[in-house]
Amino acid sequence: MTIINTSILLRRFLNKGTFTLETQNNMIIQPIAEYFSDQNQPDLHTLLLSHGLFHPEKVTNQQIEDLLKSTVWSFIDDQFNQLKTEWNGPDSDIFILPADLSNKKLIEYFNGVSGLNIANKIFLFIDAQTSKQALAAILAHEYSHTVRLNHLHKNSEGLKLKDTIVLEGIATVITEEKFGHTLLPNFDDRKETVSRLWSKWIEPNLTLSINHPLHHYIMYGNSHIPELTGYLVGFLIVKKWYTKHQTNLTNLLYQPTDILLRDIEL
Repeated sequence: MTIINTSILLRRFLNKGTFTLETQNNMIIQPIAEYFSDQNQPDLHTLLLSHGLFHPEKVTNQQIEDLLKSTVWSFIDDQFNQLKTEWNGPDSDIFILPADLSNKKLIEYFNGVSGLNIANKIFLFIDAQTSKQALAAILAHEYSHTVRLNHLHKNSEGLKLKDTIVLEGIATVITEEKFGHTLLPNFDDRKETVSRLWSKWIEPNLTLSINHPLHHYIMYGNSHIPELTGYLVGFLIVKKWYTKHQTNLTNLLYQPTDILLRDIEL
């Protein structure tokens, strides 16, 4: 496992003194893209921004300086080694970068932290003020994806909607069990019931490819589909299975998708 020293990239970005998308691309994205064999650099930049990477024209010197002065890199290193041993998981490159604190949804729904797993590499978008519990939770969430994908889905391009909702459901159950809370927002005020969301959006599309546009909308929502529908339904499916079978988290992590979907009760 390698905690990539993104502090060097952030320091170069600061020293450049010009906070633009071009500078961010040259100082941060370009060096990161070298860790990937099949990622188009502009597409990678857009993807990271859409998942919580700081916007260069909205970040402050202080936000980056505070992160650079923090102990987050060593803390994540320690946490990762514990998880790797606990789950008998693979190595993974980890990139730590400032979160976009101007993103109201990120702040309101996810307490200003976000993560992303690309080709079994982990991105954590955080802030110096992010609590240790939240740091540990977002790492566990994302690394659970790495473990599961490496064990069951060698080719992530072959994932179907059923695999994605279970993948996210397992990650959410893990964070709830280990840290006492999920990384999902509170859905108590959702008008549509989970059983209706399952019947309307999930069940008819279980074999939908991860590359299909509708897959993205089912997971994240749009003008017709409630926000994070795939995440919510996946979490409740996995939680019911986990509660019913009284297993441990490591065993849950390695369960095939179809086993977890065998007896749906929503």
